[in-house]
Amino acid sequence: MAGYKPSVISLTKREGHSFGFYLRVEHGEEGHLIRCLEMGGPAELAGMKDGGRILRVNGTFVDELSHSDVVDMVRNSGPTVTFHILDEASYVQAKAQEVNLSNPQSTPVANGVSKQDLKPKLCYLVKSSSGYGFSLRSEKSEPGLFMTEVMQGSVADRAGVNVKDRLLEVNGRVWKAPHTSK
Repeated sequence: MAGYKPSVISLTKREGHSFGFYLRVEHGEEGHLIRCLEMGGPAELAGMKDGGRILRVNGTFVDELSHSDVVDMVRNSGPTVTFHILDEASYVQAKAQEVNLSNPQSTPVANGVSKQDLKPKLCYLVKSSSGYGFSLRSEKSEPGLFMTEVMQGSVADRAGVNVKDRLLEVNGRVWKAPHTSK
């Protein structure tokens, strides 16, 4: 599958919610298509794109399985499922060239970030007269707090804080509470 590297995306849904996309088959289109991404849902936040093709579900190659079998696999996966996904243009080109898509070559991704890059970092911040220089936000579909703004030259910026970073710990205490404005 040289030249075609599917993304590996793991999604976790909250109880009573969906993964945030529709799995479709469409007349005149090959493969199991990703459609109707829910804005702010797990699929969109993880980087899934409309028109992408699902090649694997939890490691099982599904491109040649029936739509109902693939839907059942996703439903029976529980609250977490891992997909191998190829973007629409690459999928169409690979099919036209009769490339064997069952051979996985991928870069694991969680929430849109390479799993190889998922390492916590310690950022030591001392409040200045203008504050720390960052803003936090919670996401409906993703537990935790995320940096939404880091002011250039601020204490946070100089300490290595980046937009989209997840806050894990403050002063040695693990941070699990949702962010609420008062």
